[in-house]
Amino acid sequence: MSKCDLQIEFYRPDREFRTGETVQGWVRVRVNQDVKCRGLTLNCWWSTHGRGNATRRNYFQQTLFQGDWKAGDKYEYAFEFVPPAMPLSYRGKYLNIDHYVLARVDIPWARDPKCREEFLWRPGSDVPLPDAAKTVIQPGSRHWPRIIGLSIAFILVLLALFLATRLSPLLLLGLVFPLIIAWFSLRSYLAERKLGDVQWGTLGQAVAGEQMPSLLQIGPLGNVQISAVTASIRGAESVVSGSGTNRTTHTHKLFEQTKTLIKSPAIKRGEVIELHPEITFPMTRAFSVDLPDNKIIWTVTLAIRLPMWPDWVQTRHIQLLPPPARTDDHDNPNPAFATQPFHDLIEVVRHLNDAGADTARADKIIEQHADKLYTVSIDLDRIESAEEGFEDLDYLHGRTLSGTLSGTKLLVSLQLPARYNQEVEQLDRGQSWACSAAMLRWEHLRDRIVMLGI
Repeated sequence: MSKCDLQIEFYRPDREFRTGETVQGWVRVRVNQDVKCRGLTLNCWWSTHGRGNATRRNYFQQTLFQGDWKAGDKYEYAFEFVPPAMPLSYRGKYLNIDHYVLARVDIPWARDPKCREEFLWRPGSDVPLPDAAKTVIQPGSRHWPRIIGLSIAFILVLLALFLATRLSPLLLLGLVFPLIIAWFSLRSYLAERKLGDVQWGTLGQAVAGEQMPSLLQIGPLGNVQISAVTASIRGAESVVSGSGTNRTTHTHKLFEQTKTLIKSPAIKRGEVIELHPEITFPMTRAFSVDLPDNKIIWTVTLAIRLPMWPDWVQTRHIQLLPPPARTDDHDNPNPAFATQPFHDLIEVVRHLNDAGADTARADKIIEQHADKLYTVSIDLDRIESAEEGFEDLDYLHGRTLSGTLSGTKLLVSLQLPARYNQEVEQLDRGQSWACSAAMLRWEHLRDRIVMLGI
């Protein structure tokens, strides 16, 4: 038996805290034998795990106690700290980012007792907003055409040499790759020969679920008709495993979508036109991350489509930021992660359990709380396809999570929209998952609350 047992308890049962807040809790010690404690220390850090090389960084350390403990006694030590704003907690396919608290007792000539617990670090009241000073305007390049022209001339000379001397076909194969590179470098230049100067201005940053300001200036126009302006948004996890010659990059696509922003704009030859493409990023928890060997990357590719002519294409890396917080909700300022605390939900579900087969009483309780959002933390039992009956296709194609409310034996069924599919399908039985949800109904035959994830 260990000389003492440790337990870490957080101020919030769902262990979910937000940027701008202080993480608070207690380390509880139960002493089994007399102990001379040289130091009860608290260490906090974030770390990555998954397919890429692990990265870890400590950001807080504190000594909570030094002295003697008597057998049979119990002690409690409060702690508080503020984690760095980034990185946030994240669950993905190749990349996971976790925040931990570790309590350890330094005991002379004995194995040190320790206890480690994870907490969730979510966006809150101090999330960064797009910085207007980071505006990116990139005009068309004028020095490339000469370089490309010389490259093509060189390739044509080699091709003529091949035809004259009938060299190995490998030489002709080697010409294919330079031609491909030349084409991708040349097409925007060829497009600008028709379009005139093209400048695309963005902030270089965007907020999840919101439109990114964008300005596209084209002209003076030549003899050309623009068929459409399209934007392709792509998000991906990019992690690196191994080192040296064994270094390998793994990429997992999180999101990819192409939309036509402007179709056949009315234009005249010789004029300069200004367009404001509406580029909107999806609501997601996969915000931009740039850690050693572990990244979440978002890009936007803007294309001006020209009939019977090469398109003008340009790609930008965009820093995707969390959605802004609601300043009028101090307890839970971010609507993306609920408004009512988890312990309130537990109390409501216990009242529903007490109602038993009294469906009228249960319906009244549901009706009283139907317009509220709650933080839901579920200990997972199984994942299934969505139940029948949803008119909203997003939920019809989503997933149903069944399990218990974390830290209790209260049963819960959570209906999630399809945008969460990739995230939850990586979960295993027994893992915890949290989101915002509203009450849908009470199933008294199973004594289970059914909730709708937001």
